[in-house]
Amino acid sequence: MDICEHLNQMKPFIARRDWDGLEREFGRRCCEFAGVAQAERISGISLSDYQSSLERSLSQAVTKARAEGVRGLYFEYDLDDDWQSGFFFCPTYLPESAGSDDWACDFTDSLSGPEMPVLSEIYCENHFDRTPTALGSTLFLVARTVAAFGRASSGFASPEFAVCMAFHDQTPIMRIYDLA
Repeated sequence: MDICEHLNQMKPFIARRDWDGLEREFGRRCCEFAGVAQAERISGISLSDYQSSLERSLSQAVTKARAEGVRGLYFEYDLDDDWQSGFFFCPTYLPESAGSDDWACDFTDSLSGPEMPVLSEIYCENHFDRTPTALGSTLFLVARTVAAFGRASSGFASPEFAVCMAFHDQTPIMRIYDLA
């Protein structure tokens, strides 16, 4: 199974908003591919300050998204560059079933988000998925990021626009809150 298939298996957890289950399952996969020590290392990182920063940034982004009348609010983070992130305000939006995430490239404005250098440091030791250690590490780092974002966004669901996220160059984009 390649990394894209593993990432797709995060969707049911996201749909259920089962952030603890997401972290447990991908922590288990990290143990399987990268070993217990690597999984414990990643799970031992506190994301509480990161999640609080996400909540503050999301509050600003949602206010701006409502004011601008966007259809998609897209959050992206960079695995290679200190987990730097940003929110992108997209006037159009397409559901995943449309088969294109090009809407996320067509944004009218952006807002900086938090970074999490310690996650990037671990990622950069092995990179994306070249080895089992890289695969397990990347999956667990991404799952923990998605879970932190999901928890941070719990008060910001809106019927007006979708809230989505991905790491840079990820396809498909993960729909945290989709439009009905």
